[in-house]
Amino acid sequence: MRKRSSRVTLAVAALALANSAGAANYPSKAYEATIENVSSGSSSHTWSDGKGKMRSETMLAGVKRVSILDFNAKMMYSIDDQQKSITKMPLSEPVDQDPQTQWQEIGSKVVEGHPCTGKRGKSKDGSLTEVWTGTDTGCSVLVSSNGKTIMKLKSWSAIQPNPSLFSLPAGYKTIDMGEMMKKMQAGNFDPQAMQKLYQK
Repeated sequence: MRKRSSRVTLAVAALALANSAGAANYPSKAYEATIENVSSGSSSHTWSDGKGKMRSETMLAGVKRVSILDFNAKMMYSIDDQQKSITKMPLSEPVDQDPQTQWQEIGSKVVEGHPCTGKRGKSKDGSLTEVWTGTDTGCSVLVSSNGKTIMKLKSWSAIQPNPSLFSLPAGYKTIDMGEMMKKMQAGNFDPQAMQKLYQK
């Protein structure tokens, strides 16, 4: 059960990254960057092809975790090289398109040395999220929740990444979390079948 829990945690973290990028309608520029997740104390090395695909590599407990986000297909892939598996999950709507949150423009300012435009969102429970997007980077520079920084851009460089970075490895077992969630909603989900999928 521990392996399954770690994969679910990774999926949640990757979706958080996808949502922060979605606030800028996914990165519009090709780049390589390092993003600090302040809440967890980890950093993610990310690449964007400027055409709707992102790759993120994060070190968690000494293990490299890889996620590929395809905004055009609205899909996220979490790659586990140790288990030779790919967990496939539908991308949720970007945070600035969440109908449960009301967004407003909050002007422009320089954040972490980047000229940015900002948006503030208020959810039904009163939580406030701010997203500052670099006009020079084309991606989120700072994301905060209720005044507390949760993600920020540490480094950024304009490059055209190798297309192979966004390709899925061949020969890996694919686990479709979207199909599992549909079965759960339909009431015909088999927990034992899920556990077998995650067994080596």
